[in-house]
Amino acid sequence: MSILSRLKANLLLVGLLFGIALLDLMEPLDRMDGWLLIMYGISLASLDRHFNPNSPKAETGPWLPWNQMGAGDKLEYLLPAILFVVMGALLTSAALLGGATGFPFWLTLAGGLGITGFGAWEMRHRWHRRWAALESE
Repeated sequence: MSILSRLKANLLLVGLLFGIALLDLMEPLDRMDGWLLIMYGISLASLDRHFNPNSPKAETGPWLPWNQMGAGDKLEYLLPAILFVVMGALLTSAALLGGATGFPFWLTLAGGLGITGFGAWEMRHRWHRRWAALESE
């Protein structure tokens, strides 16, 4: 068993330990640090769910065929990706409008653009998987 497969199985634990170390280093926290820690936690949970799915059937697509789903069900299926795009856009806007300079500005800007890109990729991935329930029947 390689180190990467062991790390993949314990990704949440390693990520939580890293988050606790970050929390200790960033103390006292302001609003921006709090948002960054929240986004780190959401991203960590999403990666853990991606690497360690509960069942292979869980990621095949929506439970109902796409045409039978209501607007609320469709929104619920796409909502995690939409939230990543919105939070990335907010983080990018905060970096651009905040007036910060130097390393924190570039770090926040890169983080916001990265989160926006991840959300857009996840939205595209979920959009292309929406017909998987029909094709598997």
